[in-house]
Amino acid sequence: MSYFGRRNTILVAAALLLFTIIFVADVNLPLGVAGGVPYIAVVALGALSRRRGFVVTLASIATMLTIVGYFLSPGDGANWIVYLNRGLAIFAIWVGAVFILFWRTSDELNKRSEVKFEILAKIGSDWFWETDVEHQFSRFQGREKKSGRLSEKIINPLIWRVAKKGEFCEKIMRDLIVEHLVARRSIRNLDVQVEVEPPLWLRISGEPMFDDRDRFIGYLGVATDCTEQKNFEATLVEAREKARLANLSKSEFLANMSHELRTPLNAMLGFSEILVTESYGSLNEKQTEYLTDISNAGTHLLSLINDILDLSKIELGQLPLKEEEIDLRNVFRWVESICRERAASAEVELTMIVEENVPLFLADPKMIRQILTNLVFNSIKFTPSHGKVRAHAEFIQATGIHFSILDNGIGISEIDIPKALSMFGQVDGSLARSHEGTGLGLPLAKQMIELHGGELVIESECGDGTNITFNIPQDRVVPMSDTDVFGLTEEKMFDSTA
Repeated sequence: MSYFGRRNTILVAAALLLFTIIFVADVNLPLGVAGGVPYIAVVALGALSRRRGFVVTLASIATMLTIVGYFLSPGDGANWIVYLNRGLAIFAIWVGAVFILFWRTSDELNKRSEVKFEILAKIGSDWFWETDVEHQFSRFQGREKKSGRLSEKIINPLIWRVAKKGEFCEKIMRDLIVEHLVARRSIRNLDVQVEVEPPLWLRISGEPMFDDRDRFIGYLGVATDCTEQKNFEATLVEAREKARLANLSKSEFLANMSHELRTPLNAMLGFSEILVTESYGSLNEKQTEYLTDISNAGTHLLSLINDILDLSKIELGQLPLKEEEIDLRNVFRWVESICRERAASAEVELTMIVEENVPLFLADPKMIRQILTNLVFNSIKFTPSHGKVRAHAEFIQATGIHFSILDNGIGISEIDIPKALSMFGQVDGSLARSHEGTGLGLPLAKQMIELHGGELVIESECGDGTNITFNIPQDRVVPMSDTDVFGLTEEKMFDSTA
């Protein structure tokens, strides 16, 4: 009995009882009990069993009892009627058995599909959904802990539907979803918001389904709760906006403070220069030395303030380009004259070369001079004694004017390059660092290059020198006329050793 279980035990007992009643009636009544047709009721009990073989067993027993009943029942009546009744009874018994088997197989397949649906819902997405032709939910399955939030808002009112008038539930982004549903297109990672408490975001994907005749029968898809991601994205947007406003306030403050500091500083420099020239009386050697130090320190501080002011203006979009046609040879001469003394004091060999094919170009001359000066100074600063710094410019037809500042100094690791390009960035951030500077040279040069439409690139390795490259785009190059504007080709090289 334990093999069948309690349920099958009850079914077997009921079947035996019915078989006994029908068989006794069959063999005692004339022509049998409708030729054994009542046995179909016993076979129908098989629909309640979990075993398909139970249905076949009942049908086989019913067939055997129908045949046995033919021999044991009273022989009244025409034989052809008895044969017909018995034959129809056996036919009905097996038709019923086949029908029950088909029904059970279909039911098991549906249950198996339901189980797979539930398993996939648990391991794949939060919900699985299916709609009919009218875009009403025929199925909405998901994790219990999540689907409870949607039971009243989605499953019961069927809010995700398109009515005949084309109206859509106002709780979800109607226009975009209606567009997909009406066109019967695939839905891929469509984020929609359901107004429940707390607010819920769903990421929906689905595919239209069609029958054998290519008729639309609904949608099948998945939905994932992406509320946490949406909240995180909203937090990031808010934080980015706060950072932008803080940076804007900082830039405005620096710009205002730079103006306030530059005015008295210019006055100090002017007075110190007047005193050094002894316009109001002679000075002794110590006084001249101190005033010279004051003037030099003030000039350095003024340069720093100007750099801060330029960076602030660039960030605020308030530093316009004053464009002129520039001959790069003149710029290189000027930069070399400024940097020669620094290179000599550092015992660094400085070479600056402009190739013959470099044409005139449109740019802000002050910015171009400052870019090159900052980059060359930076290379000299990080190149040890007896090292070399080489500045080079050439024209490349595809990209424009290409600049390169190459040194064999201490170099910089790749991970520190972004820090070196940031405002006030110092790779060596300690107070006891061996190289002076505020960290404004590289970021200021980078910003000014980008204002001209170019890009600054740093290639470096620790202990293996640095190569800084940037370009002036092709669209800034002045078209060459019939007259050769580069007549002085002998001046292409400006060597500090010359």
